[in-house]
Amino acid sequence: MPVGVVRDLDDDNVMLRALVFVDLEQMLDRYGVVATAVGVEVNDTVYADAARACVDLANRCSRIGAGPEPEGPHVPHIIRDELDFDVGEMAALYRTRYTGLKPSQRVLVDAVVSALDTGLGGCFFVDAPGGTGKTWCFNALLAYVRKQHAPALAVASTGIAGLLLSKGRTAHSRFKLHLEPVEGYDLKISVALDSALADLLLATKLIVWDESSAVMRYHFEALDRCLRDLMRVRGYVAKSKLPFGGIVVVAGGDFRQTLPIVQHVQSVADIVGVTIKRSPLWPLFC
Repeated sequence: MPVGVVRDLDDDNVMLRALVFVDLEQMLDRYGVVATAVGVEVNDTVYADAARACVDLANRCSRIGAGPEPEGPHVPHIIRDELDFDVGEMAALYRTRYTGLKPSQRVLVDAVVSALDTGLGGCFFVDAPGGTGKTWCFNALLAYVRKQHAPALAVASTGIAGLLLSKGRTAHSRFKLHLEPVEGYDLKISVALDSALADLLLATKLIVWDESSAVMRYHFEALDRCLRDLMRVRGYVAKSKLPFGGIVVVAGGDFRQTLPIVQHVQSVADIVGVTIKRSPLWPLFC
């Protein structure tokens, strides 16, 4: 069955799936690929579900905006959403996932947990094929941070991969990444005191970025500059000198699969040259 026509999900997931496949169809079309040729069928039902999702989202936002202001200090909804989980459930989830780790996976999780506990940041890259348990490790690490009632951001370079992460979304959506990045570009994230996204990033302890082997290194470099600037402007001078502003970053991917898509390249070297392995940040990853 084509992947766009599955109907055995609850309504929210049906609408979310529809949005993903409409977005996927548009991305494929942008590169001259017919969606049905790769098994993605976006029919009238999917379009209707996507339209319902847009209306439903607008209605929910309207209700939130019309609701009473919570007591105490105002917390931006972008932070409330990332903290909308039960700490006890996160602790139980972490124990379950940690118990299920293989020895090699446990080495990774223990190293990241140690970096989180020291508060000095750290960069980790998991280069492994699909089916080796990357997502299991990533969700274990997200649960470890969240059981302490702290934000942990889960992003991926594709919408499908983002759905597999707890509270996952695309990196482009979360960090306002450019669709056509160039070297040295800056993220459109304000570091001012009234920026809700900046406040979220300031409180974030962990960023998990899956399928990062498929994006250009310019995105990582822009995020690094943004987080360092944020820490400097907000008065955390020591953290501003650390990679990614002292936030622990765990990236994952498989360089044996699709690399960044670059138009009008002259050679394979042009593609390899924009991967994160060619970034000045790469030596910082372990």
